[in-house]
Amino acid sequence: MQNAGLYIHIPFCEKRCNYCDFFSSTNKDLLDRYVDEVSSEIKRVSERFPAKIETIYLGGGTPSLLSLGHLDKIFSAIHSSFTVESKETTIEVNPNSSEKLSEYPKFGIDRVSIGIQTLDPVLLKKIGRLHTPEEGIDALVRAGDSFDNVSADLIIGLDKNQDVESDVNAIAPYCTHVSGYMLSVPKKSQIAKMIKEKEFFPASDDQTVDQYDVLTDTCRMLGFYRYETSNFAKLGKEGIHNGNYWAMHPYIGIGPSAHSYFGGIRYYNENDMKKYLSGCHSGNEKEKIERKYSVEDEITETIMLSLRTAKGIDIKAFNKKFDADFLHKYEKGIDAVRKYVSVTKNRLYILPKYFSVQNQVILSILTH
Repeated sequence: MQNAGLYIHIPFCEKRCNYCDFFSSTNKDLLDRYVDEVSSEIKRVSERFPAKIETIYLGGGTPSLLSLGHLDKIFSAIHSSFTVESKETTIEVNPNSSEKLSEYPKFGIDRVSIGIQTLDPVLLKKIGRLHTPEEGIDALVRAGDSFDNVSADLIIGLDKNQDVESDVNAIAPYCTHVSGYMLSVPKKSQIAKMIKEKEFFPASDDQTVDQYDVLTDTCRMLGFYRYETSNFAKLGKEGIHNGNYWAMHPYIGIGPSAHSYFGGIRYYNENDMKKYLSGCHSGNEKEKIERKYSVEDEITETIMLSLRTAKGIDIKAFNKKFDADFLHKYEKGIDAVRKYVSVTKNRLYILPKYFSVQNQVILSILTH
């Protein structure tokens, strides 16, 4: 029996954020039917892919829109279907739907991730968030009353004058973990339209990189170390579930648009609510195969994901897993980026000051 993570996608929101292009719905009337189908998929997937569940993550969307009854049904399905020995169970929470925070531990939830994004009231409105800065901080404070592991999400690059340092200083007393993401502008998002119509002026690429450096420096000064490109933690509070993604551990995704990696195969459910509610998902063998097992694909993904982390590539483990000589196989690529990396016979990692150009470093290693 394989150890695996379990991701439950909750694609419902009160309102779609202006920067979002994730699959989601604002039709909360479908929630009861959706939770029933999620429970069904969990049961059927456990029969197809027996696993011992090490981590559980409820993401979205807005999982905090689920009622306590919904959560009870989902967790009952998980525990009755899988062997569960969870090291971490996380739920994502929006400040404007955070009234149930104190109830979550009864379901075994021991970690919360609060979607703060920014504490600038003008920017919050521009990106379509429904909470105020005060409500964001209040949610973090109340989360700390029930959990000793609280994460906060921030988005940088929203504006050239965005005060990232102030935001980090404001949330730091109430967090053990900070995730900081650079703004992306999907072509079909509302924010793309706003930029085109000159209603929104995001920071330039160079300004965003500067803000990332401020984020990194401020987090470090406050005791949060960067263990992955976008993630900063107090020692011992690193995200285990997401960490397993980067380490290429198996995981099972439940819900429309949810992706999975199990048995060396990557697959996903279609992002179609109507089809999902009619049973078109991995529980009924109707998932889409993203890729079948391929040694070369596994090698490439291992390098790409490992180099997102501060630890980088464990060369001994890599050589054993793939029966390969990493330093010989990628000698030319490593030579091309030697000033950007630290390399020994046991480990290769990108030097901290070059994390902002990690994509170019990784590409050079793979293609030279």
